[in-house]
Amino acid sequence: MIVDVTGFGWSGAGALEDMLREYDDLRFLAVDWKKHDWEFTILWEADGIYDLEHKLCFKHCRCGDSSTAIKRFLRLVDAQNRTPFLHYDEQFNGKYYQICKRYIDDLVQFRFKGRTFEEIMFPDLKERILSRYNHIIKLLLGNHYIKNLFHCDLSTFLTHPNMNTIAVSYNPDHFLERTQQFMDELLSFSRSDRSYPLVTDQLFPPDCPKLFFKYVNEPIKCMIVRRDPRDMYLLAKQTYHSEIPIPVENVDDFILYYKQIIQDTKLQDDDSVLSINYEDIIYQYEQTKKKVEAFVGIKNHARKFEFFSPQQSINNTQLFNLYDDYKDDIKKIESMLPESLYPFYLYKTLGKDRKKIF
Repeated sequence: MIVDVTGFGWSGAGALEDMLREYDDLRFLAVDWKKHDWEFTILWEADGIYDLEHKLCFKHCRCGDSSTAIKRFLRLVDAQNRTPFLHYDEQFNGKYYQICKRYIDDLVQFRFKGRTFEEIMFPDLKERILSRYNHIIKLLLGNHYIKNLFHCDLSTFLTHPNMNTIAVSYNPDHFLERTQQFMDELLSFSRSDRSYPLVTDQLFPPDCPKLFFKYVNEPIKCMIVRRDPRDMYLLAKQTYHSEIPIPVENVDDFILYYKQIIQDTKLQDDDSVLSINYEDIIYQYEQTKKKVEAFVGIKNHARKFEFFSPQQSINNTQLFNLYDDYKDDIKKIESMLPESLYPFYLYKTLGKDRKKIF
């Protein structure tokens, strides 16, 4: 069984994952799971599995489309594999790209030499330089001059683009089965005993996780963590500024972002999906813990408070009471997103008599 913890970025999903680390009846995808989370987003990353399926199985009117999608997928995989802080090479014992390449080879039906429409219309830097060279040669040396002087055709002096390999995969009927095998091979790197549920981080997107369940051929429990928009806004704006993909430069943009992507995508809880407020893990710790245990089917909480302490984490809440500089922004968030505000008024108000976290 897969137990996925997912969130929207700075929504507090790491707190729930820290709490799960304290259970002996769980295993984790990350190699060094005691030190850091490890996000595995290959299913829903741009140019990942979902996009690959769309081009191969649904929008495939041109054979070059599948080749473009495959190249983008392998480019993503290669970038993940070569980025040290992503730990892909460590996670998969240096075999990540090799496994992904074998997966693609099994989907490809045939290959031939040629160039896709994308390569023709949007040539790379090398081809643009060669094209400029050809243009200059044509201007300086007309074909008539070349024939008289060198007794050959102008094309002799021109360069021609190398033909690439076009990989064709036209609606492969085994795409889903092969993808499930591929995911099983990758997920198996971190578990030797399948009797234990495997905890993953961001394996499924938080807004529409069920759309991606089909790619993993085993039972799935997905927990989605949301956070009070006021605290999320301050965290994103004050700690990380503009280096993150959350619009905090303008509070109106943030409100629209939060409403459409976080608030309005909340799913009904069922046997496979559970929504959790980050604040409940702190203010309603015991109740939330029991809810998680019942949902996942775990009970051996052997190291309570070793990785997650609600007493310490409470200082990461009600941040909007600490910073007067954003008082007007906070009021606007409160007026526009009232249904997403956590009821802090039911608990002790945390004021300014505490250390600021940033």
